[in-house]
Amino acid sequence: MVFSFRQRDFFRNPVIILAALLIYGELNKLMSGFLLPGAEFISIRPQLIIPVTFSLLAGPWIGGLIGLTGNLFGDMLSGFHLQFWHWSIANFLIGFIPGLVHWIGIREIRRVNDFGLVLLFIFMGNLVGMFLGFLVHMLLNNMSFSTVMLSWYLPALISNTYLLMLLMPPVLALLHFLKLNIETRSMFFVLFFSMAIVTLLSVVFLISESQVFAKTMISDKKEILQKMILTHFHWIGMLLILIVIAAGSIGYYFSRKYMHPLYQLAEASNKLKSGNWDKTDMVDPVKNSDFIGNLIGVFNEMAAEIRAREMKMKNTIRELELRIDKTREDRILSEITETDFFRDLEKKSAELRRMKRKGFPNGKKRPEKIS
Repeated sequence: MVFSFRQRDFFRNPVIILAALLIYGELNKLMSGFLLPGAEFISIRPQLIIPVTFSLLAGPWIGGLIGLTGNLFGDMLSGFHLQFWHWSIANFLIGFIPGLVHWIGIREIRRVNDFGLVLLFIFMGNLVGMFLGFLVHMLLNNMSFSTVMLSWYLPALISNTYLLMLLMPPVLALLHFLKLNIETRSMFFVLFFSMAIVTLLSVVFLISESQVFAKTMISDKKEILQKMILTHFHWIGMLLILIVIAAGSIGYYFSRKYMHPLYQLAEASNKLKSGNWDKTDMVDPVKNSDFIGNLIGVFNEMAAEIRAREMKMKNTIRELELRIDKTREDRILSEITETDFFRDLEKKSAELRRMKRKGFPNGKKRPEKIS
C-alpha cells in the first residue's frame, strides 16, 4: 500500500520530528562553507525547506521547533555552541510563520488564492526572521545598519526566498499539500519554470563574469566582482517579486475566468444529483467565454428540464400511490365482507336490531308470565 503523505500524523510523529531536526542541523553545518557570491558570511541554505515543510503540513510550532533546535544542533556541530543564539531564534520564526496559514483555514492548496497566501507567509517568515537575526547581530557587534542591511540582509533574504520559491511548489505537490488542478497548475508552472529560467541565467552570468574578471589586470577586481554580483542579486530579488506577481496574476485570471464558474457548475451538479436543485441554483452565465458559457447555458436548461420532469414524475407517482392504496383498501374490504364469518355477523346484527325495535333491548325475549 502506498503511504499517503496527507496523513499529518506522520509529520507529527516525535521520531520523524527528531530525525528532521538532526538532518537540518547537519545540513546547516555542511552548507556553511557554501557562501553566497558577493556577500560575506551568508551561506546558501536550501535546507530551510525542512522546517517550512513541517510547518505547513504539521503546524507552526513543529516547524518552529525544528528551525530552533536544528540550528542549535548545527552550531554545536560547528563548535559555535550558543555564540549565535539569535540566529536560532531567527530560524524559529522562519519555520513558525509559514504554518500560521493553518490559523486562517488553509490545510491544503486547492485555489490560487491559497497558493498566493502560502508563498506570502513563507516570504514573511524569512523577512521577519532574518531581520531579527541581523538586527541582533548588528547590535552585538556595533556594526553599521546600512552595511548590514544592504550587504548581508538583502542578499540573505533574496537567496532564502529564491530557493524556497524554487523548491517548495514541487515538494508540496509531491506531498499532496498542493493540489494541481486547472487553477493551481497555471500558477505552479509559471512560477516554477520562471524561477528555473532565472536560475539558469544567473548561473551563466556568474560563470561568464568570473571568467572575464579572471583575465583582467585590475588590482581590486575581487572587490569590483563582489559589488557586481551583489547588484546582480538585487536584480534577482526584483525579478523574484515580478515572477510571483505574474504567477499570482495568471493564476487569479484563470481562477476568475474558468475555475469559479466550474466550481459553481460542480456544486450545482451535486445538488442536481441529490435532488436538491432548484431554479435559485442556476449557474451565473460567463462573459467572453464561448465554451464555458455554452456549457453553463446547456446545463441550466438541462437542469430545469430535469427538475420539471422530476416534479411531474413525483406527482404521477403520488397519484398512482393513491390509486393503489384505494384499490388495496377495496380488495381487503371485499375479502373481509365475503367471508362466512362476516355474513354470520351481519345476520346476527340484523336480528339484534330487529329485536330491539320490537322491545327487547338486550336482544332477548321477555319470559312469559306464569298464571
